[in-house]
Amino acid sequence: MSDIFAGVNFEKLTRKEIREVLLQYYKDRLEEHRKDLEQERREFRNVSIHNSDVTDQGTCLETLEILTRRMSLHSDRIQRIKSVIARIETDPHWYECKGCGESLIKRFETGRYTTRCVACQEKQERTSLQFAPSTAYV
Repeated sequence: MSDIFAGVNFEKLTRKEIREVLLQYYKDRLEEHRKDLEQERREFRNVSIHNSDVTDQGTCLETLEILTRRMSLHSDRIQRIKSVIARIETDPHWYECKGCGESLIKRFETGRYTTRCVACQEKQERTSLQFAPSTAYV
């Protein structure tokens, strides 16, 4: 079992209890990412490329680029976590693989939410790769 849920034995919990543990975990992660995003936004606003020499401006632009990427990463994670929370709260089959219906509860112990079992996920990835546009040069 992962350290994320240290002391929690998913095998002894009811589905409702597991749901509550997962919801709390994802709501905590959501809050962390919201705080991190707000901190990145404050840092972004405090970077000033005006009244700087050329070298300082280059450093400031680099800092702004890094902060922009980090803000984008936090925003993406926030959206993914919101969808996870929404599915757990609204889908009565939140714990089942969307491909085959197998229980996903063992996979949740890692702290990563998924909608597919390993076999179905691999199958989906193979199919996606099979139909992906080729990037080879002709």
